[in-house]
Amino acid sequence: MFKLAIENTDALRPASEVMDIQRLGVMRSTSLSFLRILIRKMMREAWEIEQTTFDIDDEGYGEALYSITTP
Repeated sequence: MFKLAIENTDALRPASEVMDIQRLGVMRSTSLSFLRILIRKMMREAWEIEQTTFDIDDEGYGEALYSITTP
């Protein structure tokens, strides 16, 4: 499906360190918090999302277009 384009995976921290519950508990709200609010709104209002074009090559390049209908 999707693959990461990361050349030096040695630089990545292990998931056990990054996803530690103590570390996650001290995270502050960021602009990503908006995404959670938006997704909840989309689900609550049953937005219709239609894939109109999806032409992505094996390298992950191409075009993907979606049409979104809101109430």
